[in-house]
Amino acid sequence: MSEPYDQSHNERPRDVLTAHVLRPFKRAVDVARNRVNDLRRRMAHPAFLDQYPARTVPYVFSKLYGPFGLVAARRNGAVGFEGRAPVAEAGDFILPRNDIVRVNREGAFYWTATNIAGYYSLTYDADPGLAANPGVISAPVADIFDPVFPNNGGALVVNNFFGNGVRICFDLVLYDKKRGRRLHENSLPPQVLCGQGYANKTNASPIRFDPNTEIEPRLRLLEVRPDDLLDTDQAFDAAQFAGYLSLNFIGYKVLEV
Repeated sequence: MSEPYDQSHNERPRDVLTAHVLRPFKRAVDVARNRVNDLRRRMAHPAFLDQYPARTVPYVFSKLYGPFGLVAARRNGAVGFEGRAPVAEAGDFILPRNDIVRVNREGAFYWTATNIAGYYSLTYDADPGLAANPGVISAPVADIFDPVFPNNGGALVVNNFFGNGVRICFDLVLYDKKRGRRLHENSLPPQVLCGQGYANKTNASPIRFDPNTEIEPRLRLLEVRPDDLLDTDQAFDAAQFAGYLSLNFIGYKVLEV
């Protein structure tokens, strides 16, 4: 006589008779799961956690860029920022400091919304010659995660990439490493990804990243400028600047194994 099937363990039936007895129950569960999956696809909205157990999971790929320095859109002068800041190069791009987007083999990732935020740190290690002297900080600019005191770390937010007189202008390319091609024809401007203020920008429909996919979110800086604060050589030489960009791909994973 065969051993009874212990339903408390996640294992296959050990004999043909037990498998035959359990087959209708298994089919009923599969049919219910497929119906939920079909409804979810029609609604373009995931059924999370207890509504669709062990299959759909909220997920965010959070990527941080920087620190990066000042960038001029064009050479438009001989002194200060316009004359001395590096000029943007069309072929230059930077990648996230905390790795690219890697979708594992368990299932696809559906990208549904995006959140972008810019940050900057600007201090002076000498007198910048400004009408309102901001003071001199001898410590060099530290990382965004370093303490403000005494390391001169941290950063201020750039709301809509034009906040506090600081501009961070950029575009983005999503490059599929394994297929060796872009996912789109033209570069993506920030307006496509930015929800204004601190809101998320929702995609018109979910965008699928296949399992085992590697996406490089290539950031191209077009201009990084603290308004007109660095228009003189004295102010430019005294400035200590670091910029950052946080890019978040918001969505969900559908487990397929």
